[in-house]
Amino acid sequence: AGVAYTLVDPTEEEKYAPAVVRAISDAGQAKNVSVELAALAEGFKEKVEKGEARYAGSGFKGKGYSYDASELNDAQKLARLEKRQALIEAGMLDPDEEEERPSGGGGGGAGAQSKE
Repeated sequence: AGVAYTLVDPTEEEKYAPAVVRAISDAGQAKNVSVELAALAEGFKEKVEKGEARYAGSGFKGKGYSYDASELNDAQKLARLEKRQALIEAGMLDPDEEEERPSGGGGGGAGAQSKE
């Protein structure tokens, strides 16, 4: 158990107040939300409802890390094969179309090198 402090500047960080209140509440610590922070969050929610403000985004806009086929584990390879088969059965993929292959990495083709 420990103590954590989160400082929210009401003049510049008001848009984060609802997320901070939710995080504290989700952690089972709703009783520790200060009156000031709760009021700031409620005031901001009202601004959003009136169209005067927008909630803060998470900052995450990507799809995460994409693995090269050589980095996939067996479960991921199986999931990829099952997805491919389902797309073929649904008529959304040509069964003769090759899967994406990792570039380089051996196979003995031209330009492949072996370090021993």
